[in-house]
Amino acid sequence: MSLSNSRRVMGLFVITMSFMLWGCASSPYAYFKPCPEERKFVPQKKIAVVSGRSDELSIALAGKIGKEIEKTNLFTVLSQEDIRKRIPKYPDEVDIIDFSLVKNNDLEDKKRTPWMSDGSKSTVDDIARKLKVDYVYIVWTENIISTIKEFETLFEMPYLSRMVEYPSGEVVAYSWVWAHKGVVSFEGEPEEQILKLEDFVAAEFAKEFEKSVAK
Repeated sequence: MSLSNSRRVMGLFVITMSFMLWGCASSPYAYFKPCPEERKFVPQKKIAVVSGRSDELSIALAGKIGKEIEKTNLFTVLSQEDIRKRIPKYPDEVDIIDFSLVKNNDLEDKKRTPWMSDGSKSTVDDIARKLKVDYVYIVWTENIISTIKEFETLFEMPYLSRMVEYPSGEVVAYSWVWAHKGVVSFEGEPEEQILKLEDFVAAEFAKEFEKSVAK
């Protein structure tokens, strides 16, 4: 897949202004937060990491998160290839997440919670039945922002996720964080820098994920 496909690449907004860093390293922001926070997951369960949206950046992020979980050797990760075989039209024509926590001010109180819309939850339940896994972990991003200040560009990307456990169907973890990366403006194409930012997000997620699994 080429990130040059403008139909599917996430909207990138360029704003010329002095930038402000988001406090993404502290509570209530989290790369991975179990519900409740003291929950410990039983290792060696089967998990599928799926993209919540059909844009290329969310799809790439799902693949990177899946690989990070694989590296921990704590869960059995269903490959993206296997998911594609079992879910028709995934990921290019399947939007699991039917709501926006970034754009919709009416959902402000839902941002730092494990909330999901009924429609999205129904779609995830259907996916879980087809994949036959213990967990479905849905990851996505939206409304990436590029802020220009003199010779530096700051990329800000929201990382959102929901982890649903089966057979209970309970949302047992979520993510809400604005990750950021400042680079010299001529260091590369915007899409390249965003992919590097995704690598950072995946690595930070892995640190928090490992802490949540019982040893």
